[in-house]
Amino acid sequence: MKKVVIIDDNALSAEGIAQNICWDKMGVSLAGIYYDGQSVLEQIDEIQPDIIISDIKMPGISGLEMTRAILAKYINMKIILVSAYNDFHSAREALRAGAYDYVEKPVDYEYLAKLVSDAVIQIEREQYHLESIKRSRPAIVENFFYNLTHSFPGDAQYYLKDYIPYLGINLSGSYYQSIVINIENSDSLKQSYGFEKYYVYQMSLQDEVFDAFKEYSLLHILLKHNRLILILGIDAASEPAAVQRVSDSIELLTSRHEHRILNYNIGIGDMVYDIWHIQQSYENAKQALEYRFFFTQKTIFDIRDCINKTPLNNTWSTADEEHLIRLLCKKDSEGIYQYTRRLSELFSGLTDKRKVFVILYSISNRILKFLYDIDSMNEEIHQQVISVYQNMDQYQTGDDICQVLFQLCVKICSHMTQSMESYYQQICHSVLDFIKHNYTNPDLGLNELALHINISKAHLSSIFKTETGLSISDAITNARIEAAKLLLHNSKLTIKEISEKVGYANQYYFSACFKKKTDMTPSTYRMAYDILK
Repeated sequence: MKKVVIIDDNALSAEGIAQNICWDKMGVSLAGIYYDGQSVLEQIDEIQPDIIISDIKMPGISGLEMTRAILAKYINMKIILVSAYNDFHSAREALRAGAYDYVEKPVDYEYLAKLVSDAVIQIEREQYHLESIKRSRPAIVENFFYNLTHSFPGDAQYYLKDYIPYLGINLSGSYYQSIVINIENSDSLKQSYGFEKYYVYQMSLQDEVFDAFKEYSLLHILLKHNRLILILGIDAASEPAAVQRVSDSIELLTSRHEHRILNYNIGIGDMVYDIWHIQQSYENAKQALEYRFFFTQKTIFDIRDCINKTPLNNTWSTADEEHLIRLLCKKDSEGIYQYTRRLSELFSGLTDKRKVFVILYSISNRILKFLYDIDSMNEEIHQQVISVYQNMDQYQTGDDICQVLFQLCVKICSHMTQSMESYYQQICHSVLDFIKHNYTNPDLGLNELALHINISKAHLSSIFKTETGLSISDAITNARIEAAKLLLHNSKLTIKEISEKVGYANQYYFSACFKKKTDMTPSTYRMAYDILK
């Protein structure tokens, strides 16, 4: 049964509530009657009632103060406050303080009983939901880390940061890193031994990974098809120390697993300084695994080794990448085409496929950074940029690669144009919507709209004029005149009253603006409408 306590410094009022409500029928037991809020606060941990019925105004600590103090610790407790008749201020404050509801004096016991019954139902629903959440916690954790490794850093932090305290995730690490373990013979094992036996092997590998990395401040392992994705939080005094610690753990893992049936390769991403950038490390870990096609004798691939150990002999530089970015900014498709032709000639002279890969990887990452910087990224473009180098095995020649790159760059130019057009349209829509709801303000103008949209006045004025063909002042005037027309049609307000209602402080200026837009004064317009009607 749910427990209820009654608090009122007036003993008769408290006894009246206690005696005039049938608690048993509602599945509630009366746990006690108290005559001041301080006594309840001192014993709340021992009593732990589900429902509290309390007077608002009492000597010492008030019902409002008591409510705030209790709900700060027991947020699910239901508190019903009793206020004086017509004391709307106290009732409003009660709800603001978090009270479940309130009743007025003299107390309607039937109504109070209904509130208690509703509170019991609400408590049971909340308890059910809390239990469901607790049962779902493992799935919530999995979903958290999956989204963390598959979301842009800004999105990850915005949408996931509130989960950290609830899930109890330790973010005390100095560095964070993702490692991907790819089981190479998963398909053949499933065919030979069946799914159940294969997954037993996979879970055994997961246990060994846990043993090798269990001392880390953060360790989570995601299972995705034939891959184990590790998210690590690493306590270390420096990045080299963190790298060495991870290396030692991997060596421990591989030494334990030498005799096992699973064949796997390990891709190691770069170190990042906060958990929200773990996607970068994860993508790099996957990218490091791509090198297993070049180094078939290896099983461990570190993204830093893969990139840094493939010299380009001065065939490529960041200046070449910046030239492409300038062409993208200009949306110069002919220039981009010539750029990719020169790149194709460069590729034809490279005998080492790894060098082609490194150039593509570098170009792709520069394009990604550029799109992030101008806030013109979406998931489709992101995946297509990455696929340029991830799908290298599908290309037959350097020309094939450069054709794909050219088409991607053209698509990016189109996307940037559409994004900008959409952005300008959204601005104009926001301006018109703000005018629609604020034209009655006599001070409404370019300055207020620029502050609302959060761009400069000159930029806003230029965008709006280009997109709509109107100036800001014309749009405001149009909104006011249209509103005035409706009032002239449907009300008997004076011209002066109408001018004030539509945002004109001066009746004569309103009349001049109205005539300029309609070729009639407001009075003539009203008379003409009345005649037609």
